[in-house]
Amino acid sequence: MRGRGLILGSALLLACGGAPPPPVEAPPPPEPVHAAPPPVMATQELGSIDEDDTNRTFNGLSSQFLDCQKQGMARVEFLAGDAKFFVRVGQDGAAKWAYLEDSTVGDRATEKCLLQVVSNAHWPKPVGGEAEVQKSISFDVGDARPAVAWTSDKVSSVLAKDGADAMQCKGKIRGVFKVTVYVEPGENKHKHGKVLSVGVAPPNKEGEQKSDCIVDAVMGWKMPSPGSWAAKVTFSL
Repeated sequence: MRGRGLILGSALLLACGGAPPPPVEAPPPPEPVHAAPPPVMATQELGSIDEDDTNRTFNGLSSQFLDCQKQGMARVEFLAGDAKFFVRVGQDGAAKWAYLEDSTVGDRATEKCLLQVVSNAHWPKPVGGEAEVQKSISFDVGDARPAVAWTSDKVSSVLAKDGADAMQCKGKIRGVFKVTVYVEPGENKHKHGKVLSVGVAPPNKEGEQKSDCIVDAVMGWKMPSPGSWAAKVTFSL
């Protein structure tokens, strides 16, 4: 209605012989009101967990760890190595997730068994939030003859030739996967070796889901001959 009122007023002033007034400028629109961002709330993600109680809990799992190794040695008689666990413990004392942040065990089935042990354990209840537990174990071969130790350069040509599938298994996971392999003599022990078993230590808990894929890929590799006795090698992907 404002525009129409301006037109009628101008016609009346022209009939009386006066000059029309300047048009009335519209008031500027109000400044937009921006809502203030919500305040950032500080939260404490990790709580604390009693170290002595944690050590007692972990030490109490030793017989179960040895059972895992015993089962593994039925497949790999010289199975041995180190394993380092990373466990996130919920406020109820139950493990929320776990993975092996380091391992030279070299047998995925044994590694899964070890992870199942720590995942089923009842840990001390943390105070102030979830807590992280990092613990290590070592296995020796006992009376068995150990595998021959190889350096990673022993399989560098194999990795260059056949490593694409294993690398693809990583997907978008960043970081290094530590792979340990036992190689046994093939049908012709002087020509090539055969992968006996594979273990993997992922860079994080998301990488744990990629480990089986890597194991499947590496199991198909043709390895250098270890001679008359099995060899063991650890390398990075």
